[in-house]
Amino acid sequence: MATLFANERDPVTGHHVGAYRVFIPVETFDRRANYKKLKSVDLQNAIIDSILTHRFPEVNFGVVLGSDADDDTFAGIVEGYKTIKEVVGRHPSVKARYSVFHLIPISLFRSMETNFSVDDFPEGWKFYFPCYDGKHFTTMELFDRRLATVGVVDPALARGMKTGTYAYA
Repeated sequence: MATLFANERDPVTGHHVGAYRVFIPVETFDRRANYKKLKSVDLQNAIIDSILTHRFPEVNFGVVLGSDADDDTFAGIVEGYKTIKEVVGRHPSVKARYSVFHLIPISLFRSMETNFSVDDFPEGWKFYFPCYDGKHFTTMELFDRRLATVGVVDPALARGMKTGTYAYA
């Protein structure tokens, strides 16, 4: 554990010692009371701040879009990440990426009707593309709104998604 949180350079080799990246699954910014594992946003942000004191060079955040995502969900992601960016801003050496994912592609196990067969369209069964229509938006509308939201919260990541190179805010 000491090495994991060391976050320093080996004086002999110059190589990084310790974890160089941490992934923090924010999960959602709305209906948090529905998920018993999630703490309040204030406590979540205090924990994030505490984690970042360990000077991890990179941090990735992840939010999951449920099939019931609506306009308020997307607006909440923008506002929620704005607050997290303020926390990250207190740690200027940290590079951050702010991601938005679709439901884990186990839709069939959740009795969700899917639009694409995993056999016919395996590349669509990923976190980056919904294989189902949502309650308020079609498959393509969910996909387009996700991309637009990423473009607002993390323009560097949005540009990188188009070129296949990942950048940090």
